[in-house]
Amino acid sequence: IDIRMRDFNILINSLIYLDGLAIIKNSNVPHYYTNRALCYLNQKRWPQAVQDARQALEKDPNLVKGHFYLGKEPYYHTYGQILQF
Repeated sequence: IDIRMRDFNILINSLIYLDGLAIIKNSNVPHYYTNRALCYLNQKRWPQAVQDARQALEKDPNLVKGHFYLGKEPYYHTYGQILQF
């Protein structure tokens, strides 16, 4: 594994952890969920990304990032395998 990729993964895991702490402190902020959903998307952890995007939309149904991230999952899940992202 490339050192830069390892560092990127460490950073993403740290952000997931920090967003999780923020959610524990105040679970009513939808942006915490979309921030963590983006981290999960970058790691191709689709079920977790979808879950967080849906939780964000439960808090704020008009949150564009929630809809955007939720819409990315089927695209990457289907075409990412074909294009080998």
